[in-house]
Amino acid sequence: MLECTKNEVSVLNAQSWWEHSKPLEEINVNDFTPELLRDKYIKNWSPLVIRGLGHNYGFIQDLENVDSFIAKHSKQKVFASFPIYEGSVDGDEDKKVARKVIELGELPSLSNGDFSINAPVGSYSDYDQSLIFSEDALSGISRGPLLQQLSAPRFYPIWRLFLCRGGFTPWHCHISDEHLTFQLSGRKDFALAKHSQMRGGKFCKGEAMVATLDAGDAIYIPPNLYHTVAPIGQGFGATLAHTFSIGLENQFKYLLSSYARYSLPAIFLELKRKFKNQ
Repeated sequence: MLECTKNEVSVLNAQSWWEHSKPLEEINVNDFTPELLRDKYIKNWSPLVIRGLGHNYGFIQDLENVDSFIAKHSKQKVFASFPIYEGSVDGDEDKKVARKVIELGELPSLSNGDFSINAPVGSYSDYDQSLIFSEDALSGISRGPLLQQLSAPRFYPIWRLFLCRGGFTPWHCHISDEHLTFQLSGRKDFALAKHSQMRGGKFCKGEAMVATLDAGDAIYIPPNLYHTVAPIGQGFGATLAHTFSIGLENQFKYLLSSYARYSLPAIFLELKRKFKNQ
């Protein structure tokens, strides 16, 4: 498996505005408590990087080597979404998604460099795919002490595992949900910006807030902040994200750079109802 080195740069790091950006606020896991995150950052919609949080809360485990994880859980059934388009992908035409249940063992090898899964569920682009893991697929992780000590009822009962090599997620904004994201392997650059700093889906003025996450680091992204993500160098990376809503009950929408609204794929809502009824 390829490894990233410190001197490699990502797609984001190569952008001209990156030099004039400012680092995201961060704390070390030794200074972290769930109450601090909840009371100072979640309540105030302030982003935060927590260095080493994944190690302390057991979020790394055997997911550091994703190929080994897939081999170990080859019979685990997961939900995969693959983009299918109607009309031009550059316009705001309706887009359909083909969904099916597969076993992890059916996925191509992730070490050979020609397979990529890297997309927020709900935003379908011509260069990305998304894979949804059910809670059972990552048993124990979503029941850890961190989520229990935070406002547990607000969390959706599903983790999303993004496996990627070389792809990136363009600027986008979630209007009513927030993320708690852990970097499991590889390295990624994150950039955040306010609505007033964006124009036409592109960053245009002021200082973006940026951070580089290494394996074990975590980032909290509040709602209504534009953000973009890119892996560093040619290395393989895995990101585990848990999303929780600030109010929407049966619908989960995204506000993309085109200002087109997309509903969350139906399979996600079906899983939500399934776990809610258990």
